[in-house]
Amino acid sequence: MERPVHNPLQDTLNEGFAQFVAGQQQLVGSLKAPNPVLVVTPTRTLHGALDSFYLSFVESTRIENDFCGWLADQVKVLHSRQYNRLDWDNLAEELEAMGVSQRSELKSRLHTLLLHLLKWQTQSNEREQRARSWMQTIREQRRKITDLLKLSPSLKHYLPDLLAEAWEWACEDALDDSPGHSFPATCPWAYDLFMARDFLSPDLPVTS
Repeated sequence: MERPVHNPLQDTLNEGFAQFVAGQQQLVGSLKAPNPVLVVTPTRTLHGALDSFYLSFVESTRIENDFCGWLADQVKVLHSRQYNRLDWDNLAEELEAMGVSQRSELKSRLHTLLLHLLKWQTQSNEREQRARSWMQTIREQRRKITDLLKLSPSLKHYLPDLLAEAWEWACEDALDDSPGHSFPATCPWAYDLFMARDFLSPDLPVTS
């Protein structure tokens, strides 16, 4: 006697029907109570249940074909708790990339901030015309750096290394406009000092 072929689609239909029956029984039971209470399913919960049911019949978008579509599909899968449909490897890579991106953004903003502090320090002859623009950039970068660290406090662990690299970049770029100056190998200002609202770097004399 041949054994019946297992049909995953039928399993999904059976599960969905069982959930529907359970919901109806709950509704009927509540109406038979001494003080009937109408059971109302929140719209978001209903949509989530429908998504969970129908996702099983829909082919997921591939990340290489449509990144935004893939991301939307993964969000729906997570909300529906269908973990067997998650794209685990690509999700792990994208989450790792998010961490790298945040560190890169922090270093970039540190570089911009330090560069403009060096401009203020070494280009006193340009200060009258560019002071407002430089100050706006300095203020904006401080705000963005503060926001980044509030959003991801763990970035503070990378701060010493990122600051060292950002300082090196800032010195290289500052020398393009001020070739006669010499800068220390490491940032001479503590993080809390150059992040202070009223801090501006003092003039640096030309050494060559």
